[in-house]
Amino acid sequence: MFNKNTIISFLLIILLASSVKAISATDSLLYITKTSQADTIKIKAFNELVKKVFYYDPHQAMAYSDSALSLSKKINNTYWEGITRINKSSLLYHTEKYKEGIEQASICLKIFSSLRSELNMAKSYNNLCLLYQAVGDYPTALDFAYQALRIAEKINNLSQLANIHNNIGMIYYLLGMQNKSTEYFLKSLDDNIKSENKQGMAIGYLNMSSIFVEKNELKKAQEFLLKALQINKEFNHNVAIAQCYTQLSNIQYLKKNTDSALIYINWAKDIYLQIKDSLGLATVHYNKSKYLKNNNILAALEELIIAERYIAPNIDLQQKISIYSALSELYAIKKDYKNAYQSFHLANLLKDSLNNFEQKKKVQEMQIRFETKRMENEISRLQQITETKEKENTQQQNELKRSKSQQALLLFIVSALAIMSVLLIAILMNRTKLNKKLSLQNLQILKQKEEKETLLKEIHHRVKNNLQIVNSLLRLQSNQINDEKITELFEEAQNRIITMALIHEKIYRTENLAQIDFKEYIEALSGNLVKTYNLNKLIKIEKNIEVEHFGIDQLVPIGLILNEMLSNSFKHAFTNILEGRIWISFRINSEKKYELIVGDNGKGLNSIEFENPSSLGLELIKTFTEQLNGCIELNTKKGTEYKIVF
Repeated sequence: MFNKNTIISFLLIILLASSVKAISATDSLLYITKTSQADTIKIKAFNELVKKVFYYDPHQAMAYSDSALSLSKKINNTYWEGITRINKSSLLYHTEKYKEGIEQASICLKIFSSLRSELNMAKSYNNLCLLYQAVGDYPTALDFAYQALRIAEKINNLSQLANIHNNIGMIYYLLGMQNKSTEYFLKSLDDNIKSENKQGMAIGYLNMSSIFVEKNELKKAQEFLLKALQINKEFNHNVAIAQCYTQLSNIQYLKKNTDSALIYINWAKDIYLQIKDSLGLATVHYNKSKYLKNNNILAALEELIIAERYIAPNIDLQQKISIYSALSELYAIKKDYKNAYQSFHLANLLKDSLNNFEQKKKVQEMQIRFETKRMENEISRLQQITETKEKENTQQQNELKRSKSQQALLLFIVSALAIMSVLLIAILMNRTKLNKKLSLQNLQILKQKEEKETLLKEIHHRVKNNLQIVNSLLRLQSNQINDEKITELFEEAQNRIITMALIHEKIYRTENLAQIDFKEYIEALSGNLVKTYNLNKLIKIEKNIEVEHFGIDQLVPIGLILNEMLSNSFKHAFTNILEGRIWISFRINSEKKYELIVGDNGKGLNSIEFENPSSLGLELIKTFTEQLNGCIELNTKKGTEYKIVF
C-alpha cells in the first residue's frame, strides 16, 4: 500500500510547488525586493520567490514568505496578507509542519471570506483538505474538499476542479473505497486534459497507474506510469520523476523482475537523498526490504529499521502501518518474538485509528450532504432558467413589432443595391474580357511547364509504386517462411526498399524536383522504423538537422545508411531496457564538409565486429559511405555512435 503515499507526495510537489527556472529570474525578483518603491510590488516579488525556491530550498522559501507577510501587515493590505498565507500554508505542508499549516490556511479562509474572493476561498479550503488528510483526519479533509468543490463548480474553474477532484479521489483511495476513488481520479484527469494542464495530467496518469496496480493489471499500470514519467521529464520535476521510478520498481517487483526493481528504486533513492525527502526515503527503504525479503532476511530487516527511522518524525499513518506490519513479520521469521509482538501491536493500534467505523460513516454522511446540496442548487438553477425564458419571450414579441417597421426600409435599400450591382457587373464583364486574353496566353506557357514537371513526377511515382509492389511481394513471401533469421532478412530488405520508396515519394510530392526537403524525409524514415519495430518502450529520438535540402544522387545512399544505423539501434541497443535515447545530427562542419552523426545510449557495438563486419547492414553502411567519398568513425564509450564526414 506504499504507493498511496507516493501519490500524496507527488500531488504535493506538482500541486503546491513550481519548478525551479532560470537563476536570472530569481536574481531579478531579489533586485525588485531591494529597489522597488512600491510595497505591493515587493510583496508580490517575495511570493514569486517562494514559488521559485521552495522546491529545492524550503528554508529560504520560508524566509521570503515571512518577509512578504511582515510587509503586508505593515501596510495593512489584507488581500496580499491572504495570498502570502496561502503560499505559506502550502510551504508548511511541504515541510511536514501540518499543525502550523492548518493555522495559516484557516486565517486565509477568514480573510478571503470577508473579501468574498471565491477563487481564493476555494484554494484555502483545498489546502485545509490536504493538511487534514496528511494528519489522517479524513472526514474533516473531505468536508473541506466538498466545500472547495461547490465553489469551483460555481465559478467553473477547471484548474481548481482538477485539483479538488484529485484530492477527493485520494481520500477515498486511502479509505480503501476503490470505486469512488477511481471515479474522482478520472474526473480530475478529464479536467486536466480539457485545460491542457500537462502537470495535472501527470498526476492523473500516476493515480490511474496505482489503481491498476491494485487490480493487478500491470500492463495498463505501466502504460499510464510511462506517460507520467515522460511529462515529468519534460518539465524536469526531479522529485516527481523519483515517484515514478518508485512506482516502476514496484511494478517490476510484481512482475518478479527483482533486479530491475532494485535498479529503479535506487534511482529514486538518489533523488530523495539529494533533496532530503524523508517520506520518499521511507518509501524507498520499505520497498527495498520487500524486494530483499525472500533472499536476505537480515538485509531486509536493516532496510525496514532505516525506513522506521525516516518515518518517525512524521505522522503518516499508512506508512507507519506498512512498516510496523513488515517489521513484525521479519522479527517473527528471526524468532525475535518480543519485537515481533511490539511491532504487530503498534500496527494494529494504527489500523484501528485509520479504519475507524465512525470515520467512514462521517465520510458517507458528508457525501450525501454534498449531493443533496448539489440537487438543491440544480433545482434553483432550473427555476432561474424558466424565469429568464419568460422574460425573453416578452422581449421577442416587442422585437417582432419593431422588425416589421424595419422591413419596409430594408426592402428599399435592397432594391437600390440590386440596381447598383447590375451596373457594377456590366463594368466588370468588360474588364474580364481583356484580362481573359492575357490569362489564356499565360495558361499556355504554364501548361507546357506543368506538363514537363508532371511527366517527371509521374516517373518517380511509378518508381515508388514499383518499389512498393516489390516490398509487398517480399512481405507475402516472408509470411510463408518459418525460419526467424530468414524472416528477419526479409524485413531488413523491406526496410531498405521503403527507404528508397520514400525518396521517390518525396520527389513526386515536392514542388522543386531538384531539391528534396531533408528534414521531412528524416521524420518519415524514423517514423516508419518506429512503426516497423513496434517497441513497447520509452525511446526518445532527438534530431538536430541543419541541412535542409538534398538532390536524389546523394539522398539515396544517405537514406540507406540512416536506415541501417537506426535499425541496428532499434533491434539491438535496448534489449531488456525500458527507456533510451537515439540522436541524429546532420550539419556542415568547419571544413565545409557534411557531417552525419547517429548514436544511441544502448549497450554498444563491438569495435571488432565493426572493423570486420559479418552482417549485410554494416557492410552496406561502409559501401554507401565510400560511394559518398566519405570516411566513417565508430565511438562505443557510451552506447554506439557513428560519425560520417563527406
